[in-house]
This record gives sequence, C-alpha cells and structure tokens, in this order.
Amino acid sequence: MRAIGYFRVFSDTEQGVPSPQVEQEESFSRFCQENGYEPITTFVDVDSGGRVSDTRYQRMLRYIRKKGENSLVVVKSLRHLHPDPQETVRCLLELDGLGVRVLSTDEALADPLAAALQEWSTQRQRKGSGERVREAMRTRAIHGKGLGKPPFGYRIGADQKLEIVPEEAGTVVLIYRLYLQENRGVRLIARYLNEREITTRKGGRWSIVGIRDILRNRTYLGTYSRFGVRVPGSHPPIISNYIFSRVQERLSAKSTQGGHGRRLPFLLTGLAHCGYCGNKMIGVNRSQTWTRRKDGGESKGEYRYYQCQSRY
Repeated sequence: MRAIGYFRVFSDTEQGVPSPQVEQEESFSRFCQENGYEPITTFVDVDSGGRVSDTRYQRMLRYIRKKGENSLVVVKSLRHLHPDPQETVRCLLELDGLGVRVLSTDEALADPLAAALQEWSTQRQRKGSGERVREAMRTRAIHGKGLGKPPFGYRIGADQKLEIVPEEAGTVVLIYRLYLQENRGVRLIARYLNEREITTRKGGRWSIVGIRDILRNRTYLGTYSRFGVRVPGSHPPIISNYIFSRVQERLSAKSTQGGHGRRLPFLLTGLAHCGYCGNKMIGVNRSQTWTRRKDGGESKGEYRYYQCQSRY
C-alpha cells in the first residue's frame, strides 16, 4: 500500500500548535516503515497569523485523482488535517469519496470520521452551516442514500442508494461460506482468496482485518448504517439474516475462547458509550505483521482500542 504524507505547520511557535515539519516527516517515515507502507510523496500546508491554509491540501486532492489509486493519507493527528473539527469532517468525507483512507501516526483511530464527528459535537458547534451539514448527512442516512465509499460488494447507484456489484457480491458470499460451512478462520480465508488471485476492489491482497470487517458488516443484510442511523431494507441484501446471525455467534464464541493466550480485559466494555450515536463501545484486539527494511526480519505488533458497535 502506498502512503501520502500530509503535514500542517504554523509559522509561529505558540503553545499547543501542531508539531514542526521535521518531526512530522520523521513520524511519517517511521510509521510507513513499521507498517510496511511505501511512502510516495508529501504535502505541507503552513498556517500563519490565524489563517488556515489549504493550498497544498487541494494540490494533494488533484494528485490523488490523477495517480493516487491504492494509496492512503497519513497525518500526525486529525487536527493536522484541519484545525477546525467541522472542516476535518469535510476533508474526511472528501477523501473517503475518492476511496482514500486516512491514518494517524499518533492516534489509534478505528474510524477517523466518527472520531472527527465526536470532536465536532463536543465543541457544541451547532449553528449555521455546521448544523445544516450535519442535518443533511443525517437526512441522507435516513433515506438510505450512500455517503462516502460503499462497502465491498456495493456501489452507489443513480438513486444514490446502494446497489449490488455482482462480482464483488460473489466474493462476499464466498467469504461467508468459507467461514461458516467450511469452518475456515479469517487468516485461512485471506490466504485462500490471495492464492486464487481473488483481489480486493483496488486489486490488492486480502488481509485478516479486511475479512473480519466483511464478516461483521450489517450492510450485507440490506441495512444501511451511518451516523447513528440504521435503515433496514434500504438496499438489496447479499447475506441472509440466518447466515449472518450464525457467523456472529461463531465470531463471538471465538473471541471468548482465549485461544491466543492470556489477554488483559477491556474494563470499559459495556460501560463506555459512543459520544455520537450512543451505541456501546467494544474492545478490539488487532495484530499486524510487517517486514523490517533494515534486516528483512519480521516484526509483529498488537493494537488494542475501543470502537463503536455501529462501526460508522
């Protein structure tokens, strides 16, 4: 996966402003090395005298549209994408619409858009255009109209609702069959697809996280979920309720078996709630393996964080 670095610096040195450019460049380089990403280019916006610049951000968008396929954008934090939470949401939606993920070197964010929306809501900025933008997004969600990049297996149709992509839907059905009927784990499913050159939407290889996300995604039931709104029957389903329920039961059973050794409990599971939609937060363990460039050896890391059950 190719990575684009986006940095934001201030011309002054006031306390609390984003980190200097050199520090952000070093963080970006280290992040790519540790996670096996290929750094391809960087863009730097410089803010001065209270004026927020987006000249390089706009240039980055043009670059992505021309030759940014199979890439992601790496920032130090969401505040470095834009210091205004409302504008951060706009930027994330803009990048999401281009099919580009945003990752942070300093923040373990399962869903950057949800985190930005929560930050926006905590500042109680509910006046004028900000409230209209949020209300417009909720209205689209209530009517089942797609926002951002649709899940694998779907595309946004002429009526702005999700419609099935037959080739991708076939892969989704295959993943559920391999997991439920052939009793394969997520790692073996990813290997099965990669060995047969069944690729992701971008033509890439499947990962454990990608397989698990498909097995957990309620969109395949025909239910549209976004911004705390769930709309059953908003689009054609790919997976039946019976199969989906069986898969969730097996996933939940595996998560409580403790087959990976002793793990520390998530003390806030069931107690913490999403500040945006009110759903419960759940603890997530995710492992990642990468090849070190210096000696070719393999490193492995485990990441623990909380995410909203709605995942959106």
